[in-house]
Amino acid sequence: MNTYETIVFENITPANLSKRAKPKQDEETGQCLPNGASAKSGLNTSIMDAGWAMFIVMCEYKAENAGTVQVVKVDPKYTSPCVQQLRHGSQEDAC
Repeated sequence: MNTYETIVFENITPANLSKRAKPKQDEETGQCLPNGASAKSGLNTSIMDAGWAMFIVMCEYKAENAGTVQVVKVDPKYTSPCVQQLRHGSQEDAC
């Protein structure tokens, strides 16, 4: 914990990540097509079991005890392009 000055988390609601798979219909026959609902169900279970919120709470607790570390939650909108810019070395243009 003392290695870093700031730890940043995206302020994500896990329930928003675990949406139900949308049904697919064949345009010609109108019958339902496979939509990966069973795989999505397993992914949803894993997402909800991960305990991300508790992990963040623990990090905040440890950071508070360390005294020199701050934990920041950022809006997840547009963070992926920012990360890509940082990976490719263009830190001047990063978000």
